[in-house]
Amino acid sequence: MIVCGIARSGARSSIRHRLSTQARRAPMRVSVVIPALNEAGSLGQVIAAVGRENAVEIVLVDAGSADTTTWIARQAGAEILHSPRRQRAFQLNLGARKARGGVLLFLHADTVLPRNAASLIRHALRDRRVVGGAFAR
Repeated sequence: MIVCGIARSGARSSIRHRLSTQARRAPMRVSVVIPALNEAGSLGQVIAAVGRENAVEIVLVDAGSADTTTWIARQAGAEILHSPRRQRAFQLNLGARKARGGVLLFLHADTVLPRNAASLIRHALRDRRVVGGAFAR
């Protein structure tokens, strides 16, 4: 089962420029976009797993949580965006537009990735033929 998606950000023509520019700077920045609604129960562990590596930006897109979801994310250093719509696709698009990394990782708020996920992604994307991927259970 696919649990998250990975993609290079930007239009295809600008991908090569962004990646060649970033290749001179190591490591490539990974933006983790997490859509959320009342995810306090699992969010801390999810962010801790991906947020420990260097050059990782975490963008939580909250759709009006009534619990401590945004507080947990803020304490973990995530950027918080507030979505006016409770729709996962809308939240993911909003997060992707605000993300600053050269790589986008779309992650469900209840999915815990390996602690070296960002390094694994960077390694896979060194192959210029690779433009996306997914982690599986």
